[in-house]
Amino acid sequence: MNSDELSFGRTLMMTRQHSKYTIHEFAQLMNMKLRDLEKLEGDMVLPEKKTIAKMNRFLNKKLPYPK
Repeated sequence: MNSDELSFGRTLMMTRQHSKYTIHEFAQLMNMKLRDLEKLEGDMVLPEKKTIAKMNRFLNKKLPYPK
């Protein structure tokens, strides 16, 4: 299964884990509430493009912008 077939939240979670961040560490880096990051990873909400751009500064693999 490639990343085009995965939801944004699943892709975010896998990319964060590949970059060796816990969800708590990544929330702190992003200056986000843990619950908000959990909502993103659970596909309850989609982030703004500026949030994705900020995430990409910390992650080893770049996240795509959702369509």
